[in-house]
Amino acid sequence: MAAIEIPFHLDVRAPHPEVMERIRQIFLEEMTAAVQDCVLHVQERVKRIIEDREASHGDLINEGHLINSIATAMGLRGNVIEGQVGTNLDYAKYPEFGTVPHFVP
Repeated sequence: MAAIEIPFHLDVRAPHPEVMERIRQIFLEEMTAAVQDCVLHVQERVKRIIEDREASHGDLINEGHLINSIATAMGLRGNVIEGQVGTNLDYAKYPEFGTVPHFVP
């Protein structure tokens, strides 16, 4: 799985601790929304790639299991907001990366 990490550092100084906690909460909410937007965009782009390949090659969409399996996940690990796009289908790697040349009897 490929991962893209975007480190971000924000230095804010507030006169009162309760103000600082509210700033942290707002920042976390906004960054979570931004990551969610990115994840949804990537999910839609992956689905378009599958649809485009189907239009040109006609070999990826049969019953729609692959395209319908493209899912997203979001989470918070420590101070890291994680977003993932992927599938749980074992055979998805073959349309993505191909197979080695072989003879089919």
